[in-house]
Amino acid sequence: MSSNYQLVKTSEKDLTQHFFKFYNHVRNEWKKLISILKENKTISDENYKMFKRMENKSNHMQADILDESIWSISRNQPVANHLRFVISVIYSISDLERMADYVINCVNIIRKNKLTNHAIEIILNAFKLSYNCMEKIFKLLETKEKIKVDPIYAYHKANIVMNCYRTEYKDILKDLSEIIYDKNTPQQIETILSSISIIVKYAERNVDHAVNILENFIYVRESNFFFNKHLTQSLDFDDINTSEVYTKKTKSKNQK
Repeated sequence: MSSNYQLVKTSEKDLTQHFFKFYNHVRNEWKKLISILKENKTISDENYKMFKRMENKSNHMQADILDESIWSISRNQPVANHLRFVISVIYSISDLERMADYVINCVNIIRKNKLTNHAIEIILNAFKLSYNCMEKIFKLLETKEKIKVDPIYAYHKANIVMNCYRTEYKDILKDLSEIIYDKNTPQQIETILSSISIIVKYAERNVDHAVNILENFIYVRESNFFFNKHLTQSLDFDDINTSEVYTKKTKSKNQK
């Protein structure tokens, strides 16, 4: 076994550990936001300072992983598989950084606006729905063997989660629209609606970024994934060998 191969594998292991440490930090940010909002219905000055510290830590973690990734490329001169892995990490930490930004953005909006209990309830439902969906998608990442053995099956599982999320997300939007016709809604309806709409959109984008991260690591195993992603739409979710079907369709298309 060459020394360069050992360096590459060690580099992958270190990057993976740091990446999962970062995404666990982001998960914790969202979890704390849900817990605090559920208990207090608002964000105190003390909690605001805590979220600012967590946001600052997110920025440092992203910068550290980016530096490590660049150093890994320059030092190891990696072959295609490892290079795709490093590129996937770089893309994914950008997604994680945006997910962390959404937390502090939501905190700022909640603090600046006097939202009704009904509005807080809608926001909490949006956060919980987003967080639960994010957890299911990240579970696919944590069980890395699933992606190694059958990456396209993991993509299908993520699609199923997303379809369920979209269905329940419509209920959130329905609740949001009903505020307009609620006679008990205060006069500052524009402020309330704009604030909730932005926050609910942040919750939705949170899920999109989680899916992006999963797709980035599928790309490590399936180099043609992003070019042929649409081919997977016709696959049977119950087919154990979906990766083989995907590969055959991809090869067939490339031969034409």
